[in-house]
Amino acid sequence: MAPQKDDDLVTIFVPGAHLTPRYVIMPPMGETNGGPKARWIELRQCKAVDEFGGGVSITAKSKIFTSRGIKIADYETDFCAWAQEQARLLRAGEFSRLDIENVAEELESMGRRDKREIESQLEVLLLHLLKWQYQATLKSPSWSGTIREQRRRIEKLLRESPSLRPMLDELITEAYVEAREKAAEETGLPEETFPVECRFTFEQVLARDFLPED
Repeated sequence: MAPQKDDDLVTIFVPGAHLTPRYVIMPPMGETNGGPKARWIELRQCKAVDEFGGGVSITAKSKIFTSRGIKIADYETDFCAWAQEQARLLRAGEFSRLDIENVAEELESMGRRDKREIESQLEVLLLHLLKWQYQATLKSPSWSGTIREQRRRIEKLLRESPSLRPMLDELITEAYVEAREKAAEETGLPEETFPVECRFTFEQVLARDFLPED
């Protein structure tokens, strides 16, 4: 149940609720005398009601909901419920009731999350390419397996978000800085052992069969 607020008015969708001529009847909460305890709101207490999708959308003052034990969830308090409600509103074409500001913020943050994820995977990939090249005596199937897995994950992300592909040169440059530092930490070799700038090309980093020579 996620709300859309207008001053003291709140709109929520209650799954499983239904309308009668006088009431909105909601799913039971707990038991009374061994039977289910019904909850209802009188229609005269509601600003608007709309029955659809296996439930009822109710607009009323917030105290009407809280007095009946209905949790008013929003973007800050119940993200999952909020997201489900926004998706329902979009599919129903009820754009005026969308939480526009937070929907926009979430869409932007999705792009940022994909960028951070691919940076993280590039860092792991570059780290293992450096270890493979500069610790040749310790090469192992585990290292080559990690390299293959990171490449698969990166390619999957690029298929899902192709707009990230033109940014790969920049992302590799940024990820290499961290990878170089971690390579020194994990191998025990001086950081100066590793090139200051990434010498692997974009194509080499993502090529399935590329492994650097000693």
